Amino acid sequence: MVERQELVYRVDRQDVIVFVDSEWDRFAASNDGEAAMSARVLDRSLWDFVVDATTRQLYRQLIQRIRDGRLLRFNFRCDSPGCRRLMEMEMSPAEKGAVQFRTRTISGTEREPQTLWERREACSDDLLVACGWCKKVKVEGEWEEVEDAVTHLQLFEHALLPSITHGICEECHRNVLRTLSVSNEIQTLQR
Repeated sequence: MVERQELVYRVDRQDVIVFVDSEWDRFAASNDGEAAMSARVLDRSLWDFVVDATTRQLYRQLIQRIRDGRLLRFNFRCDSPGCRRLMEMEMSPAEKGAVQFRTRTISGTEREPQTLWERREACSDDLLVACGWCKKVKVEGEWEEVEDAVTHLQLFEHALLPSITHGICEECHRNVLRTLSVSNEIQTLQR
């Protein structure tokens, strides 16, 4: 059974992570996320953790909408090696130009652990791109579920697994842009 959780974190007006709630470290530790423990993320720029240019641009747009006084909600995947999890993100304005992020688990299913998502010391120089929203993996120009990508690429026949980087697939990109558009329409109607 996948535990339902809610997490809150906040960035200041310079996009520095200044707050994570009491559940943050427990969630990170239980999801093979030692690199995301509060001691490693607090007082660091959000942009240290968003390296893909398209994803960075989208998050900048989302954050600007929040700072303009809007509220945004969207769903995303937050998988761990042994769990496929759908979550909801709510972004809202906070005091002095800060932005608050509230995530909550909508649903989750346990699965056979996916070694590809496990943290490891040794990786090959190859990069594998995973969508930061739906967790599909890019294989020869197509986006596939991780289980299918592992089989297709025969990843476990190699001595070292590739490093993972995050981007955004075309479908999720369209959905985020639609979220931005709907948010703009709602704001216009409220004026």
